[in-house]
Amino acid sequence: MNQPYGNLYQPNMPPPTRNSNTLAILILGGVAILGGAAILGVILSFRSGMDTSSDAIVAGNRFIDNMGSHNYPAAASLLSPWTQARISTTELKDMETLLEKRYGPLTNHGHPSWFVQTYNGQTSVRLSYMVQFTKGNSPLGLVLMKGNKGYQVEDIHYEL
Repeated sequence: MNQPYGNLYQPNMPPPTRNSNTLAILILGGVAILGGAAILGVILSFRSGMDTSSDAIVAGNRFIDNMGSHNYPAAASLLSPWTQARISTTELKDMETLLEKRYGPLTNHGHPSWFVQTYNGQTSVRLSYMVQFTKGNSPLGLVLMKGNKGYQVEDIHYEL
């Protein structure tokens, strides 16, 4: 009887050779190496984000501390040139006065959550704080840009 697709089972086929086993081992080894490299890349990129964010967090904390202690010239020195052109030390004082009128003096800002982004070679870090005052809390968002002087405050956003 003639089968249209031939005989699928051929009992006289030789057993798999060592070459096919070696090929399978090489493929599995390659997959394992690539997987390990991918995991290492994720870990290294996370660590570089941590390194980047720690510098920005130091600058952000310094800005908040200067504002809370009413050292407005020091706080203004942490602003980027673009932000310094838009916000004067008097306006920083007015902002802090408004916050203290509503919430009382600053007591603590804690550790922020952060998001690092690099676009066209420019790195920015977005910091989100829950700032504590004597009469309540207020969310604070800072965007810091990396420049020649390290990280500088580019944007300030309090929610009243």
